[in-house]
Amino acid sequence: MVGYLKLIDYAAKYGLSLSTLRRRIKSNQVVFKFENGKYYIMDQAPGTAHDNYNKNRPSPILNQTITVMSPDEEILKLKNEIVDLKTWVAVLEDEIRRIKSHLSFPISEEKSEKTFETPSSTGNTDLKLP
Repeated sequence: MVGYLKLIDYAAKYGLSLSTLRRRIKSNQVVFKFENGKYYIMDQAPGTAHDNYNKNRPSPILNQTITVMSPDEEILKLKNEIVDLKTWVAVLEDEIRRIKSHLSFPISEEKSEKTFETPSSTGNTDLKLP
């Protein structure tokens, strides 16, 4: 009689990774059972025919819809997306200009360095406060 092995034991016995086994379970490629929150795989070498293959179990892949577009359709979709993004950039730039115009002090794009003269650099040692 064929038994079931824990994933880790099956992986060690047949030289497979745990992620490979999980993918095979998800795609319904192996006979498995799920008990007490753990998966067990039927102890048969990978690639052998399983009499009790999980045909009656729904595959999660069958519930997904995959849309394949022609290259021309994909190009058109991307061009439209570019137009939308350019419009969005223009709207945001206008908003930035509007906000800058409402500020009470000017904001320049360039950084300016302010230099201060010290009394020793001007030769004047008398400090006068306004």
